[in-house]
Amino acid sequence: MVLSYIENKRLSMLQIIVSKDGKFGGGENITQLIYNNLGEHSFIITNSEELNKKIDDLNRCFLFAYKKLNIVNLLRLILFVRVIISNNDISRIISHHRFSTLAGWCAVLGKDIKLVHYIHYFTHGRSILPLFIKHFVAVSNSLKDHWVKHHNVSEEKISVIYNGIEAKNSSQRRKEEFSEKFTVRNGQLNICIVGRLDPIKGHKVLFDAMEYEGFENAKVFVIGDGVERESLEAYVKNKSYSSQIKFCGFVSNPVEIISLFDLLILPSYSEGLPFTLVEAMSQNLGILASDIPPNVETLGDDYPFTFQVGDAKSLSNCLNKFRESADSVKEGLNRKMYIRFMDYFQLNAMITKIKEIL
Repeated sequence: MVLSYIENKRLSMLQIIVSKDGKFGGGENITQLIYNNLGEHSFIITNSEELNKKIDDLNRCFLFAYKKLNIVNLLRLILFVRVIISNNDISRIISHHRFSTLAGWCAVLGKDIKLVHYIHYFTHGRSILPLFIKHFVAVSNSLKDHWVKHHNVSEEKISVIYNGIEAKNSSQRRKEEFSEKFTVRNGQLNICIVGRLDPIKGHKVLFDAMEYEGFENAKVFVIGDGVERESLEAYVKNKSYSSQIKFCGFVSNPVEIISLFDLLILPSYSEGLPFTLVEAMSQNLGILASDIPPNVETLGDDYPFTFQVGDAKSLSNCLNKFRESADSVKEGLNRKMYIRFMDYFQLNAMITKIKEIL
């Protein structure tokens, strides 16, 4: 209904996704999913070069070339937003970052344009956003509870929309290509860790856990790229297990290849709601994850293979527990996670709820 209204009235939606470094992780995924599924009258302003490259129509995705967040660039962004508003009949704005939201709010003052702030992460210290934003969307209940408690957002002003993906089959061709390139072989425990190379993702926790029992005959495939790649490669270079780690770099649509692996490990210190786990659930893949609230919320309170956040020994113990479990138990758990994915994390459900908010 909302999509039909937008198209019939030729009203448009603008997403603003600008941050201090142009890196957003799951925020980029959500931006692209909304863009692809809410009709042709959808625009994006971003300082993510990667996101800009992914959008198929650069007449509707505008690259904001500044990554240093200061007052001058804030004014530039406000002007940028006002130009887009002036040239298109914008009725809704979704902002994916505090800096973006502040710029968007300044740009729409005096205009009948609804501004929604999309929350992807936990922040500490007081936020001024609840003073002037009418509605928030959080990607998990854990995140909603945090913003209600620590930022005084009222329950009536915040909705929860889980990250969603399409239920896709893996690509046999891509799996064969990846397997050949990076030597994924039968007879070894093939483990993947997927996500940008950032301290918050906990790669070093996984690497440190490899000093303990459980990782014999295991190979770890690090899928993703980022600012920490050089330091992470240096960190493991002289370790006894260095030959067991393969840095694979950025892989587009990793959901198409992760069923190659026996296990996905997510040792992150913080998440909003992890796309990586949702993708693994959709592919019946075994999962070990840190016990932060969003991971537990995604997998369910009774999921047996979680470990203490930041604790390499706990991760090792969790892996041993996984390896000692009967295949029938693990297969049954994977089926249960797939059903949970179908119930909570499908793309159609996410898009439907976003339409309702808009």
